[in-house]
Amino acid sequence: MSEHENLDSPMEMTVEEYKDMIEQVAELSELEAREEWLESCRFGEIDILRILLRRFPSIIDHQHEETGNTGLHMAAANGHVHIAKMLLLNFNHGFSKNKSGNTPLHFSAINAQAEMTEFLTTQKRHVVDVLEKNNFGRSALTEGFTSQNEGVIKAILEHDSATEEKLLSTDGKETTHHIHEFFDDATKPLKIRELAITNADNPFADSERPDQDTTGLSIWSAALILARWMRTMNWADVTVIELGAGCGVPGLAVAATSPPPTQVFVTDLNPQSVENLQHNVELNELTNTKAIVMDWIDESSWPSEKLDFVIGSDLIYQKSLVPLLVSVVQGLLKPSGKFFYVAPVTGRDGLEEFIDSMKAVCTDYNMQIAPQEYHANPLTSGDDDECFLHFQELSSLTYCLHEFVL
Repeated sequence: MSEHENLDSPMEMTVEEYKDMIEQVAELSELEAREEWLESCRFGEIDILRILLRRFPSIIDHQHEETGNTGLHMAAANGHVHIAKMLLLNFNHGFSKNKSGNTPLHFSAINAQAEMTEFLTTQKRHVVDVLEKNNFGRSALTEGFTSQNEGVIKAILEHDSATEEKLLSTDGKETTHHIHEFFDDATKPLKIRELAITNADNPFADSERPDQDTTGLSIWSAALILARWMRTMNWADVTVIELGAGCGVPGLAVAATSPPPTQVFVTDLNPQSVENLQHNVELNELTNTKAIVMDWIDESSWPSEKLDFVIGSDLIYQKSLVPLLVSVVQGLLKPSGKFFYVAPVTGRDGLEEFIDSMKAVCTDYNMQIAPQEYHANPLTSGDDDECFLHFQELSSLTYCLHEFVL
């Protein structure tokens, strides 16, 4: 108990109510006091809790016999931040799991309690791991995304335990890579290695050094949407290039179709991304696919012949890139060639200008919202928790499918 906590004066009750409650609590048995303790934590009755602590100091450690819930669990589930602060900061309440393996943070996330989640992830009394799983294999991060509460998700993702290295791991242990298997309707699952983003504080790098952009080391949800779209088409005997391929999910999904395309190029500017692309080409034993370092500004790095199709996802994130990308697409395509592009509906600087500029140089244009089935869990394991963990934007954003004909 903190030496600064004065239990003699009420915080919310009147003095008379407080004195009357002291007398009532004095008549409780210890069993009755424990029941009252959890109920008061549940309903945020801070003065009753303080009186109970005065009469039964050990009650701070009480856990429900059947559920294992503590007072902090009850306060967290119901968003009583003032109770949680008192329990943790003044009385050093524990941060134990209940019998289902849920921590108070799980309860806060499950019930979309944003302010409580922010408090629990920023307090310094107890170590918190947002990737720690309950008995059902669900972490607070997973529960947060399921709640679809932006405040909860933001607080959890900003916690130190939600590092890129740990997010890549399915068991919570730090790692530098993870191999995913996609598309259970395929004859052979598509295997894609994802790496931990380096320079996480500035993954897009500086405009003077675009080759240091490390965002391509991770798999982004727009790429999964594009891959799903591309797998609905016939690619027999054509040539295809993916721009800004990153880990290469869409390009390799095209390359792995049957009958296969003649040639697929998966490209990126960052040499580390291209090394990973080549690894993924070999992982899937694709003989029709080549990973190359391609500089949009340097045409000598482009494929030597014009191509039938260009594909790309989420390539525009600043307006200054628009003229360059338009010229690259024009320069790569054969007459009547097609460019397929996927991006979120909103939230990308320069996207509207890019679409307008592409429409101005093309003979035809079609757009549709990605159907709901494109947002489904793409993992062959069917593990929804893992999908939430790695590809949270798949369920939270709306994507547009753009088709341009040169």
